[in-house]
Amino acid sequence: ALAPVFAQDKGANPWGVAIFMSTAVIAGALGQWPLGRLSDKMDRRRVIITAACGSAAAGLAFALWSPTWSIALLGLVGLFGLFAFPLYGLCVAHMNDYVEPNGYVEAASGLLLVFALGAVVGPVVTSTLTRFFGPDALFAMTAGVQLCLAAFALHRMRKRAPAPEEEHVAFSESLTLAQTVSTVDTLAEEHPAASDAAPAPAEPRTANPKD
Repeated sequence: ALAPVFAQDKGANPWGVAIFMSTAVIAGALGQWPLGRLSDKMDRRRVIITAACGSAAAGLAFALWSPTWSIALLGLVGLFGLFAFPLYGLCVAHMNDYVEPNGYVEAASGLLLVFALGAVVGPVVTSTLTRFFGPDALFAMTAGVQLCLAAFALHRMRKRAPAPEEEHVAFSESLTLAQTVSTVDTLAEEHPAASDAAPAPAEPRTANPKD
């Protein structure tokens, strides 16, 4: 929500804001494939730590270097998106490795609730920080959160053994549970509700002998 404001403060025009946002999203989509495949073959928490530290490094570069609108700014936001956007899917995949088959819905709903709380609280806290410390506080905030995530994952690695590789749920399958918006059923029109169904044809009226 605050990234377009950040780009504008750095001197981007509306077209530049669109390029800035597109660069982050496309990089994040491309990053899912190598990070997801890698997490299927090892302890996912190692990949989560790597991704969190990579996005935190990009965020700290934003905060400390404070570049103006240039190719370097697009490179940094691409690096940030490459590591930051796959994190939620990696966390869902890690959760699926430990959840019983009948507990996927409950676990996914809990994780989605945490995601929603962060999506509400994050912009409020970050906008307050940017008001006092400038636009660079946006990525300083994200870097701090991602370093906390990396520290927590490292702590859990010391407390719990990794799930066996043969029990890993494929990352590609976990992406179906990582959706944060509802999907549209394109076949809905082929199965109309009972109330929308066409009325049954009336039975033919038999002739009355008296008529």
